[in-house]
Amino acid sequence: MNKDKKIRIRTWKEEDIPAIVEFHKAAYPDYSPESQYDERIYRMELAAFPEGQFLAEIDGRVIGYATSIMVQLDDHSQW
Repeated sequence: MNKDKKIRIRTWKEEDIPAIVEFHKAAYPDYSPESQYDERIYRMELAAFPEGQFLAEIDGRVIGYATSIMVQLDDHSQW
C-alpha cells in the first residue's frame, strides 16, 4: 500500500451493501448459500441501527466493514 493513501472510516450506506455482501461471501466461503447474509439482511441492520455500521475505504474503494446490532434484553435475562 502506498504510504500516502489514507484509510477512511465511516458509517456505511445502502449503496455500500453490494460490496459488503461480497466481503461477507469472501470471508465465509464455507457457509451454505442459505447461511450467507444477503442485501436484505444488511438493509435491515442498517435501518435498525445505522450508527452501528462502519466500513473502511481507500480512495473510495471499500476494503473492510464492521456491523453491529442492538439487542434488547428483559430484566430477567441471564445476560
